[in-house]
Amino acid sequence: MSTRILLRKLILDILSRLPISSLIQLKSVCRAWRMLSRHPDLISIHITRMAKNNPCLILHSDYPIRNQLYFVDIPADYNKEEKVKRSHVPFRAAMPEFNVVGSICQELLKSMQYSNLEEVVFGFGFDPTTKEYKVVKIVSYIINADRIYGRSLRVADMISEVQVFSLGYSTWRSMGKLKIYHLDQWSSQVLVNRRLHWVAWTRRYHPRRTIVSFVLADEQFKEIRTSFKGCNYHLVALGGCLSAAVSTILRKRTFVRVVCLLKYGDILLEYKSRALVSYDTVSEEFKDLMFEGIRRCYKTIVHAGSLNWTYTFIDT
Repeated sequence: MSTRILLRKLILDILSRLPISSLIQLKSVCRAWRMLSRHPDLISIHITRMAKNNPCLILHSDYPIRNQLYFVDIPADYNKEEKVKRSHVPFRAAMPEFNVVGSICQELLKSMQYSNLEEVVFGFGFDPTTKEYKVVKIVSYIINADRIYGRSLRVADMISEVQVFSLGYSTWRSMGKLKIYHLDQWSSQVLVNRRLHWVAWTRRYHPRRTIVSFVLADEQFKEIRTSFKGCNYHLVALGGCLSAAVSTILRKRTFVRVVCLLKYGDILLEYKSRALVSYDTVSEEFKDLMFEGIRRCYKTIVHAGSLNWTYTFIDT
């Protein structure tokens, strides 16, 4: 092996150990470093290493200024205080109102064809079979609104329209109406095994909570049977598996949300959108994670950083 090839492999190995925030800065150094940041071997090695480390977190905050994005790397040593960094939002002028779904920023403008009583749920995922990034939009709206005045709204009184957008195309594709399920708009989407998952209510005379998945490859909905009858729960991906966080804490409305699994098996929790806490499943101990410059109120999104990126505007 030549010295030049050995040196390149050594450089790629060193760079692959850096956080994504540092690697992105390579593109601004010079043309040679910019080309190096796009090297397929670096991208592949970095993705493999990232899967073994603590994730990067995106913090979406509306306080004190609306729609501000920040990110922070969780250190391997929880006693080390990392600094929260503000993220530049290049599309702010075109999309002043947005939400973060998975790791994509998606404009949440409501469709004008329905009433103001509609609800919108989004999902985002990558289909490795077709090599496509897909955004799923599910708009639920009330039918026979004049007949429900004076009584509580039932799940059976709502219907949903499903639309899919494949990044690289210019229009949404309609998948028709969804009459069986009503997706919980407060439950985050979870991508596991090439499927998007949401908590949903069945549209029957005796509605119940269930889990609905959307297969990215064939774009079909499927129901996952559960035994969580009468329980409040939300979904989360833990160790590559679809998990349901069921707790009496949720019933007391203390607003605890399971975020992800950390490097050494600890579970990351978000408390009241104001604090991040690690939970040791062995010792059953909690530890506050401190970050310099963290906002007072935010929503935490797990971000698996990659040097591959796609930048597009989606007209809703």
